Amino acid sequence: MIMIACAVMAAVNIKAEVYEEAEWYRAEALVTWELNTDFHSGYYLGAMWTPVKYVGIGASLGVATDKISFGDDSDFDDVSHGDVVRWVCKPTLHLRTPRIFSLGPEVGFHLFLSPEMIFASRSRRFVGSDWKYWSGAAGIMLSCDRTTISLGYRLTNFSIFDGRYLTESGEYKEGKNLTHSVFLTVGYKFCD
Repeated sequence: MIMIACAVMAAVNIKAEVYEEAEWYRAEALVTWELNTDFHSGYYLGAMWTPVKYVGIGASLGVATDKISFGDDSDFDDVSHGDVVRWVCKPTLHLRTPRIFSLGPEVGFHLFLSPEMIFASRSRRFVGSDWKYWSGAAGIMLSCDRTTISLGYRLTNFSIFDGRYLTESGEYKEGKNLTHSVFLTVGYKFCD
């Protein structure tokens, strides 16, 4: 049984490598939506340049906001901060695998890993909020001709509720330090 599984994986990998050599586009435009564990959402526009086949560099600009219509903000029920919006810039290094599975010459799946830095505007409603953070993302990417769809997970110390905030009772509380996110990115490749 193990030998059959290894033979199937080897055949899929050989097929994926043959398809991998077809076309390679160096530039990609990206749109990302993110949902964080502190119930903030992020909306980003970005670009990526891939000078080496499986290694790219990129940057995204966008906003992180708590203006979403669902979720339980019970951690922040006593907060008098109102709506929070922070501008965000994310330079990133993007590492991806060769195709791990192919559905044809133009459709394949890749795994990716992206260490990132996050530079964010300071929050006016939180005392002592920082402006630089670390982040790490990983996930799976479906590539279909020039279009990519990525679903991933991000671990970061960025939170829009960073710093200390004033409660309605007049006391300061500490914001969150470590957050988790899921994100969906759609990309379009060009410039071969």
